[in-house]
Amino acid sequence: MHLKAGKLNVFFDQGSLRFIKFGDLEILNSIYFAVRDANWDTPKQIVQNVKTQASEDSFQITFDCLCQEEDIDFRWKCAISGKQDMLTFDIRGLAHSDFRKNRIGFCVLHPLNCKDRKVTITHTSGSQTDNWFPYHISPHQPFMDIAAMRWAIDGVDCKVTFEGDIFETEDQRNWSDASFKTYCTPLDLPFPVHMQPGDEVHQNVKLHITGTPDLLPASMTSQYRLETSGNTYPVPSIGLETNESPLGTWAVEQLKSLNLSHLRVEARTHGKNWQQGFEQRLLQVKKLGLPVELVIFLQEDYHKNLVAIKKLVDGQQIAIKSILPINTKQKSTSEEFIQAVIPDIEACFTGAPVGGGTDCYFTEFNRFRPPFQLVDFVSFSTNPQVHAFDDTSLLETITTLPDILGTARYLAGNLPVHVSPVTLKPRFNPNATTEAPDDNQAPAKADHRHNTVFNALWATGCLKQLAQSGAELVTFFQTVGKEGILMPDNPSATGNQLFPVFELFKALGEFRGGKVVHTTSSRPMAFEGILLEKDIRRSVLLANFTEKGLSVKLEGEVYPLKPQTLTRFNL
Repeated sequence: MHLKAGKLNVFFDQGSLRFIKFGDLEILNSIYFAVRDANWDTPKQIVQNVKTQASEDSFQITFDCLCQEEDIDFRWKCAISGKQDMLTFDIRGLAHSDFRKNRIGFCVLHPLNCKDRKVTITHTSGSQTDNWFPYHISPHQPFMDIAAMRWAIDGVDCKVTFEGDIFETEDQRNWSDASFKTYCTPLDLPFPVHMQPGDEVHQNVKLHITGTPDLLPASMTSQYRLETSGNTYPVPSIGLETNESPLGTWAVEQLKSLNLSHLRVEARTHGKNWQQGFEQRLLQVKKLGLPVELVIFLQEDYHKNLVAIKKLVDGQQIAIKSILPINTKQKSTSEEFIQAVIPDIEACFTGAPVGGGTDCYFTEFNRFRPPFQLVDFVSFSTNPQVHAFDDTSLLETITTLPDILGTARYLAGNLPVHVSPVTLKPRFNPNATTEAPDDNQAPAKADHRHNTVFNALWATGCLKQLAQSGAELVTFFQTVGKEGILMPDNPSATGNQLFPVFELFKALGEFRGGKVVHTTSSRPMAFEGILLEKDIRRSVLLANFTEKGLSVKLEGEVYPLKPQTLTRFNL
């Protein structure tokens, strides 16, 4: 529901305010209220009894929210009011059960246009300090003890005040979110916290806006253009992750047609029957005849497990492209661990590049930095669904990847950056406070959008930004199955199924060893495009994220796009 009060424009979406703008200028990305359980998961909420009053210069919304999941029963009443220079969001909540929470309260998301801008923080004592929204991704909270914050952007002065709790800000780009998040309840306080029936939460957020927004260029407001800069980047080494599914003849034929660079193979030496699972993954590699990105999860007895892995790899005559050792007791590889394990790795796999980093998010890489001087490359994973799960939020994460790669390269110097794996959904929860089966590594269920065109559109934008930001190696998804790019052979099926994202990798394979031409989308939330060239051949893949047809202009030519489609044009 779009609401307007003078120059103030907001979008009300299931209890949250999205895309808060003053004219065409985005001031805040979102204001929302959430319950975070003891594992930092966000239980679903039901919005009820929505009542709206609106005129040309003001609007009011009231509604109820209900959060009931497992032992959690929390309910709150909400009131939102807006006029040209002020937006107010008030909530009053009540616990109706005994449960544990890590956080209950407001989150305010600041868009990326705040990056590297000055901000004045008013603390709970009333004192003020001047600071800057981070340029490189901050590993920890850049602002603490917040009662209010004030900043200016493009002719507009913005101030947000908070009541009902102490707030602080984190750099959500760590998790690929396109925002800086100011949230309630400082993380240095103990959590989880026990909530009891009758416990109340009352909070209030106010946004004050003054000034006149600068006019945006027409290309940013109306036209759909893919602009080229002349810079080019190598097409990254692109691979897929193996799994334990058998590959039939048809699946092997299709996967070979992609001209992949490598396959990711995990050896979880601490798991039950790990050698059997590892061998099944190696069978996929053997059938596809590709080098291996070997990820070895170790706890102890490094030499014994590495010798066992080498025996299995040699038995299948498989080439090793790179090795990433992971200490399962650490979120990112420490200097002590690398120093301990490298001699055994070098003895077993002579000449193979050895990396450092994490199997978790960029957050863990940023907070627990590997010993850059001891490794040949760095690596971390990424996915778009740590904090938000709707289509729009997932598409927003594409715009964050240049900052993630930029920060990684800033930290690691000249070391190659590997992003592996890239998945549509988190594979596990690295921050859970309760233990899950199999060392918190239970397989993720496939996202319901994985085998749809949405995944192809999202992956296209991701690959474009990763390539243009200098990633050397990127591993996406799995080979086959619900988390793969096609279904394995199934004699009982009426037909073999290629997922829409398969066509992206098909096109990329044709340009392996080629270049990605730097391009910029004039409307990155409406469409994206990746321009490829090799020898005298050039192709562009254009992803239309919207539900309407678009015409995109590139190098003087206009290319028509149907709604929510990925289209290839040979230039």
